[in-house]
Formats: sequence, structure tokens, C-alpha cells
Amino acid sequence: ELRLGLAAARAGLPDEASQHLAIAEASLRSARDGVNRWGAPAFAFPVASQNLRAVTSVLRRVEVSAGDAVRAAMAATDDQLVVTDGQMDLAAVSRLANPLRRLSRSLGDVLHQIGTFDDMPIVPQLRDKLDLLRHEASRAHHDARLGSEAATSMPVALGRDAPKRYLVVFTSPSEARGRFG
Repeated sequence: ELRLGLAAARAGLPDEASQHLAIAEASLRSARDGVNRWGAPAFAFPVASQNLRAVTSVLRRVEVSAGDAVRAAMAATDDQLVVTDGQMDLAAVSRLANPLRRLSRSLGDVLHQIGTFDDMPIVPQLRDKLDLLRHEASRAHHDARLGSEAATSMPVALGRDAPKRYLVVFTSPSEARGRFG
């Protein structure tokens, strides 16, 4: 569900993304609760406890990130985020900055938590899953950070505070030859 939610978000389908991410958040909470409940006796054994600690702590942080992703996707479903007659509601764009900033921070927490287990003896199957999660979380962290920065800076660049005028010039490769070699 996390992958489906991320794919929907990247495809610009915020309603679909929020549905998948909400399911993922609930599933992660259920998984973490199950590990805590049924795995409790294993916390008494050194190697098993390290692996269980890795699983539960990472599950918790991914669960928080999934919740933050749901809120960011819901903010992106705003009907004001459409271009009408060549204009967009820049306040609606600005409202995306905080949810995306929170998502970026929580994904940073996921990456940090995964990193705390790099030097610990973790079973290979779990290590593989942590590495895969690190890759996915890193990509999502990058996307959320860029989205937050864009939602913060673009309203100003698009004239929120004062009218803006830009010159856009299109050239062909042959016209650019003198400049680029």
C-alpha cells in the first residue's frame, strides 16, 4: 500500500494516494502492535531483541510518515489546486508547504532510525528489507523536500506579493550553438 500510495502521489493522483497511504498507516500500526504483543518474550534474548527493536522502531516511524503522507495528499486534493484561466490560487499552493515539510521530517526520521541499525547484528532477511526501505524512504524524502521547497517558493515567484513578468525564450539547438559549443 505504501508503494501504491507513493506511485499515485507521483502520478498526481492525490485522492488515490491518500486512500492507499491510509490503508498502509493502519496496516503498519497493526503490524507494530502484533510484533509488540506476540514478540514480547523474544525481547529477553540479545540477538532477537535487537532484531525486534529494529522492526518495531522502524515500523513506528514509517507509520508516522504514512500518516504525514496521508495529510499531505489530502492537502493536495484541494479543489483550488487547478489552473483556471491561466491562474492558480497561490494560497492553496502555500498550504502544501507545512504538510510536505512534516512529511520530509518524518521521512528523515525513518532514514535516521534505519541508520542506527547499520552496525548491529541484524538477520540478513531483515537487513535486506531495511535496505529496500532506506532506498524507498530516501526517494520519498527527496520528493517531499522538493515539494515543500516548491510550495514555499513558487507562490512568490508566481506573483503572490507583487506582479511578476518573465521573458521566456525558445531556441533551437542550432541557435544555441554559439553559446554551448
